[in-house]
Amino acid sequence: MNMQIATSPCPHVSVAVKGVGSRLRRTCPRLLASLGVAGFLLVSASAQAQTLGAAQSFAILGGTAVTANGAPSSVNGDVGIAPAAGSAITGFPVPATVTPPFINHGNDGFSIAARAATLTLYNSLVALGGATPILPALNGQTLVPGTYSTGAALLTNGAPLVLNGAGTYIFQISSSLTTNVGSSVTLIGANPCNVFWQVTSLATLNGTSFPGTVVAQSGVRLGTGAVLTGRALASAAGDVTLAGGNAVGGCSAAGVGLAAAAVSTVASPSVALGGSISDTATLTGGGIGAAAPTGTITFTLFGPNDATCAGAAIFTSTVPVNGNGTYISTSFTPLATGTYRWIANYSGDANNAATANICNAANESVLVTAVAIPIPTLSEWAMIMLAGLMAFAGFAALRRQGK
Repeated sequence: MNMQIATSPCPHVSVAVKGVGSRLRRTCPRLLASLGVAGFLLVSASAQAQTLGAAQSFAILGGTAVTANGAPSSVNGDVGIAPAAGSAITGFPVPATVTPPFINHGNDGFSIAARAATLTLYNSLVALGGATPILPALNGQTLVPGTYSTGAALLTNGAPLVLNGAGTYIFQISSSLTTNVGSSVTLIGANPCNVFWQVTSLATLNGTSFPGTVVAQSGVRLGTGAVLTGRALASAAGDVTLAGGNAVGGCSAAGVGLAAAAVSTVASPSVALGGSISDTATLTGGGIGAAAPTGTITFTLFGPNDATCAGAAIFTSTVPVNGNGTYISTSFTPLATGTYRWIANYSGDANNAATANICNAANESVLVTAVAIPIPTLSEWAMIMLAGLMAFAGFAALRRQGK
């Protein structure tokens, strides 16, 4: 967010009433200081996407215990425990069910690898610098993508916390995280799978709506009816408990060790025949550091008579990938009018999942129109007629001279 604060009017205010000028001189510095604080709170350090590594497929990972109580709950992701024995997972499959292809992992090789990945994730979240401090009372705050820090965070059943915009949100919480019954988080263009909560002690989630991957040292506790769109990952000394009627998951990817890369696309605007078209793809959600995305993005173009992209592609452009970011295809010049359709996909690599975008995706069609033939205006017609008359007069004069 760009903020422009005009400071020049304060020293140069013209005051007609005696005494008002001195009050303005006292007020302006305080006003500017307040605006400066507001700007500091609204503009956060950018946050990078995080990789889950071997924890990518997990929705729940406990250290000492994983327990489901009360009414039936559903988990869309692997459920694991490490370093405790597998018997410390209780309440699965009744009253909690795990959606296939995900399963329970009781201190096996998968959960042990996920434990190491969770520790790496927690430490990377703690180590991120440049966090913007926010109030621990989360209600009513509207935040853009970035890294934020606070103390004992509390979300009550008042105004929701609003996360506004696509990108990565990281919250460094130096104490506990508590969400009360009836509390909620509103997402405007934000992906819950790109929200991360690093909690130094206990995370207690009682709200009806909470997004993101919660990584908590002392454990994660879900109250009755609480919904977590993401993951509940506890440290080796923490547990995960479901009180009943819970839903957890939505961000887990089957398979181990792949960050959930995603490609959003915007094709070039409509053009007249003879103009060129292209496609732009933005890769997000991939890993960082040594796990940053590599491979390629392939832009495939289908002709104007192929409404389902079932035929052979008429053009392909492959661009190398070097991390999360924006990539542009080579331009193509169509030879016929109609609607052209792009599909852009990321190849994936050893650390990042491939994508599978579809035909007729939003913003992926380009209309190529016929070249418009200009129709002369009245003044242009007059000039044409004048030129014709002059040519006729010249021709007639030549004929007369020839005689």
